Amino acid sequence: MEPKNQVLGRQFKVQTLTAVLLLALAALATIVLYDANRPAESNRSTTELLLPAATPTCDECEVTATLMSAQVTAVAAIRGTPEDRPVVRAVMFWKVGCHHCEMTLSVILPPLQEYYGSQFELLLVQVISMEDVEAFFRMAASFGIEQNVAGVPFLVVGERVLIGQQVISADLPGLIEAGLALGGVDLPANQVLAEILAARAPVPTFALPAGRTGTPARQEPVAEVAAAAIEPLSDASPESMEGFGLGVVVLGLLTVSLAYSLPAAIGTRLPVARRVWVDGTLPLLAVTGIGVAIYLAHAKITSSEVVCRLVSGCDVVQASPYALLFGWLPLGVAGALGYLLILTAWWVARRGGTRIQGPASLAAFGMAVFGVLFSIYLTSLELYLIRAVCQWCLTSAILMALLLPLTLPNLRRWLDPGPAR
Repeated sequence: MEPKNQVLGRQFKVQTLTAVLLLALAALATIVLYDANRPAESNRSTTELLLPAATPTCDECEVTATLMSAQVTAVAAIRGTPEDRPVVRAVMFWKVGCHHCEMTLSVILPPLQEYYGSQFELLLVQVISMEDVEAFFRMAASFGIEQNVAGVPFLVVGERVLIGQQVISADLPGLIEAGLALGGVDLPANQVLAEILAARAPVPTFALPAGRTGTPARQEPVAEVAAAAIEPLSDASPESMEGFGLGVVVLGLLTVSLAYSLPAAIGTRLPVARRVWVDGTLPLLAVTGIGVAIYLAHAKITSSEVVCRLVSGCDVVQASPYALLFGWLPLGVAGALGYLLILTAWWVARRGGTRIQGPASLAAFGMAVFGVLFSIYLTSLELYLIRAVCQWCLTSAILMALLLPLTLPNLRRWLDPGPAR
């Protein structure tokens, strides 16, 4: 039977552990509440582009606005249309890696081009650099579009602005038809737009068919032609998103890590890793996590493109407002600091004096628990709100899921002093 003072001492330690876990939950709740009540968009920089699920022109379309870098690589101007045939000219801003843009370019526009031929001229402007971002927002503002609404794909027909895949698919056919009936529509007399187009050398981007000369290339009504090729992304389930399955697997790993580690912290019946094995593995995982976090922080701070091989949503996630903690701190910086603190606390608990070992092991475990909870939150945001998956974010989540159980040996040694496990 344990002495009374040992029982009371363990009860106090368990209560302290409970308080630390509640503190981790409170910290996560603070971040979630902040994200749910973000400040007005006027307080955000041009590098933070919101991904809204609705806009004034479309109640259901999801407008993807992303951090854009590099020069305009594609502007197509079709010339030589006979004067006796009206022409509708339009401009569309887009970005490589934007799923909405890719769907618009590959699914929505081709049947319209085949139907109208040379009577529909489209200028494509690919924007990626910060200079292009600022020019894009100036152009959007000149049309009365606020920054929190402006996003890609962004298409201008006359004085009409269409934002998002679903809006373009629904409204563009009718605008082309109406413009042709009026004798054609030229590019708007917009100074900012003209400056953007003039600063780039036009290159062909579409090979249009010969066009219609009285009889449409297709006999079906144009609205049906467009609708037949449209499957709005906003109506698709998250399961159809690239990388969704991988994200779900990572969520499962995080959940299992948390579900095991919490009871194992105070339950002596659940096994924990041997300290000799932990001594080599935990530092390696933490240093790897620091490297991943520094890479993401550098990409965010310098607005550089993130290398993404497994999935194509890294830049979308990096450009979302959730990539900044409390609206100003890049998550990569916070992540690197978190991994460093966990590694430091673990090392102190492993090598430090008797008095500091307990608090250090408790701190390492508490921070790892928060890291797993926060990773669950961020991964859920990627899958169900941002609708894009970042392989580096998932890598960091996996590392954190593996780190948490490795903080248990020092904690258990503090809770139940005795032979090393």
